[in-house]
Amino acid sequence: MARIMIVSQGFSGHVVPILGTGVELAKRGHEVWFLCTEKYRSLVEGAGLRFQTIRLDKAPTNLIQETMEDILHLVRQNAFDLIICDSAQSAPSYVAELCHIPWISFHTTVPLPDELVPGDHASHRRMRYFYKKKLNKVRAVFGMAPLVDEVRTRGDFAGLSPRLHLAMVYPVMVRDETGLPDSIRYVGPCSYEEPHSQEGGQPAPGSDPVILVCTSSLPRDDFRIMMDRYLEASVQAFGGKAYRLQVTDSRPYSGATPFPSNVEWITRFPVHNELMPRADVVITHGGCSTLQKAMKYGVPMVIVPLGADHPILASRCEELGIAIVMEPGEMSAERLRQAVGQLLQDEGYRMRAKQLALDINRESPNSKSADLVEQQLASLGVL
Repeated sequence: MARIMIVSQGFSGHVVPILGTGVELAKRGHEVWFLCTEKYRSLVEGAGLRFQTIRLDKAPTNLIQETMEDILHLVRQNAFDLIICDSAQSAPSYVAELCHIPWISFHTTVPLPDELVPGDHASHRRMRYFYKKKLNKVRAVFGMAPLVDEVRTRGDFAGLSPRLHLAMVYPVMVRDETGLPDSIRYVGPCSYEEPHSQEGGQPAPGSDPVILVCTSSLPRDDFRIMMDRYLEASVQAFGGKAYRLQVTDSRPYSGATPFPSNVEWITRFPVHNELMPRADVVITHGGCSTLQKAMKYGVPMVIVPLGADHPILASRCEELGIAIVMEPGEMSAERLRQAVGQLLQDEGYRMRAKQLALDINRESPNSKSADLVEQQLASLGVL
């Protein structure tokens, strides 16, 4: 069996998917180490994997040299057969290159061709120019040659593997594969389901509709401001009325007045696999992980896209007929009430969501991802 290192960005939307793959590999007898920030130690160790703290900043473009030093220290003490890293992380992939260890990368959202990446293309070119200089400066510190592959100057592909890149998305979410790296394989949204007591209980048949409100784990101030607005609007729209409102957020409730008794504020994670099957409607920011959880369980959505790739993903869900998209500037308690009412009353949304769930749940993303990893290990002569 193989000794495998997994390195993830310190966001739950990245940790939970790749942890699912790691747990599946551990079940198959592999020794799996998980490297991340201390915040995720209990989650990873609770899943049965070996945890190691490393220095990571909020953005993978920072602390590259320091993160490399942490990983190198571990690699020099233990022989690893394979490294699996978030494709936005250059450090673990550079260590793999430096130490001649094969590596695999993973992506937790829909990979986009350059021309579809949100933002101004001239600004992207400037950013990539300076990012490349920064990356090559780090590589020079470790005696590594300058980057040859220009694709790896793009932020989300800095750690891209030419061997295998696991795109943890449903193929139905991908509009166009033109111009994307050849190593991409679509495996679906991998996930780790932590055993928990069933908080809040299972709603009885015929009880009030359950509305689940989800937030982003990314520490962006602009996202936080908009999230707070739709959290407040959700409580205004459905609090104290004939609904059951469940809010999942990384922060405890901090409102000036207590929320109504029909509102539950849940801060622990991961909980999507626990709460989604109970939900009648999901209100979300449009992050790929949350969207795909709702798709997995056949729950129609109201999507308030915050930025980044959220509008593109939201538009795809709208095309599939499983969501209503609402721009942040148009969002209000009344608009949310209207949108949720439409999803509950128009049976077409639920029928399409349920049919899509049947179509996409024929395979296990964790198993598919682990199968591809083991194929690589076999090709390397490890298995």
